[in-house]
Amino acid sequence: HYNDVDVEVDERAKNQLKAAGCDDLLGRHIAHLFIRDPLVMFQGMIKELDDDEHTDHFENLQSTNWNSVRWKPPPSPNPAKIGWRVELRTMEVQLTDFENAAFTVFVTLVLRVLLSFDLNVYMPMSKVHENMRRAHERDAATDLKFWWRSHLAYPQDCPSTRSDNPEDCSAGSSYERIEEMSILEILAGKRGYYPGLIPLVLAYLDQIGCDPETERIVRSYLDLIVKRASGELVTAAKWMRDFVRDHPDYNRDSIVPQAVAHDLLQTCHDIGVGRVHVPELLGHEPIAPVVKQNAYNVQLARVQLESKDNTLSAILERYAERARLVQRRQEIVQLLAIKTSEVKDLQAELKAINIELEPGSHDHYAPTPAPSLYSRSAPHLDGPSGMPHKSHNSTSASDLLGLENTTRGASSRSGSMSSMS
Repeated sequence: HYNDVDVEVDERAKNQLKAAGCDDLLGRHIAHLFIRDPLVMFQGMIKELDDDEHTDHFENLQSTNWNSVRWKPPPSPNPAKIGWRVELRTMEVQLTDFENAAFTVFVTLVLRVLLSFDLNVYMPMSKVHENMRRAHERDAATDLKFWWRSHLAYPQDCPSTRSDNPEDCSAGSSYERIEEMSILEILAGKRGYYPGLIPLVLAYLDQIGCDPETERIVRSYLDLIVKRASGELVTAAKWMRDFVRDHPDYNRDSIVPQAVAHDLLQTCHDIGVGRVHVPELLGHEPIAPVVKQNAYNVQLARVQLESKDNTLSAILERYAERARLVQRRQEIVQLLAIKTSEVKDLQAELKAINIELEPGSHDHYAPTPAPSLYSRSAPHLDGPSGMPHKSHNSTSASDLLGLENTTRGASSRSGSMSSMS
């Protein structure tokens, strides 16, 4: 079902693995590696190695197959008792330590969420390849959609297994459904059925009892990632394109002059060492230097879900509902912005009519703002085109998801929804 792409394999290697008792899926994967020759060879590690004792020759071939995910078997010899591993290889180095820490911590926490909550993110390989193709498009992070699972929980973890109505479970009959989502939806959730990766990360931090200071730092990382996905902050790629395009020495001919390349690299270096701060790339919050002391105050342990209200399905449904409510809140804010813009247009038109009808006395007819749109409880709408001003409505992992610091104690029944910000 998932291996729906016909890949080339080395038949000799496949048959040898099968004869040795290797299962078909693993044998097919390894046989696919052997369609290529190794890229590098190390002096003193060719004939000098005993293949019955060492795996260096295999790793020399395997490590030069640059896929987005790398399966890593235990090394041999293995005195440290290293287990089976999966390596994520899609990360690219960022300009600042803060960005590198943000993406590294996020990927690590998502991994812990998948293992602790036993979630399933498998997709057909054809969809994975299509996602990679789309990711190469310009501004893909904000403008394009990608294939993703609409449900992550296994069916046996679902209340529907104890109910006559399969619709009682949000993972129900559409458990294997793959649909298109924006990066923001993948991160923050979609409607009422998909909770989002970031709410699940916050739920995991709550479950392991993360200390407040560590949680504050993690939230600042999540804020950066959410703002990049929402478009409030630009990606490094877009910032570089804009830098080149706006440089006075660039002639818009797709040729980058030496002076432009020099200024770009110098500015990148200055950003990396903290000499230059770029708000559109990093936000307005000051970025403190990342230090190694006390990096892991809370052990990334496996979560034990035991109480009735703290089952995996309950957590997923609770955060999916939060994602739905937050999405509705965003829709209301956008609608208020539109209505406010319409009111301003009507006010301007009415003022013009008053000037025409009552020259010299139009000030007495100047309309006052509508209380329902300009009350203190309404969003501050003084941004361009009537949209919310960023300084008052900037997107963050807390604001966008409506979580604030409310994940603490979210396992209690009474606190599951009352803590929405």
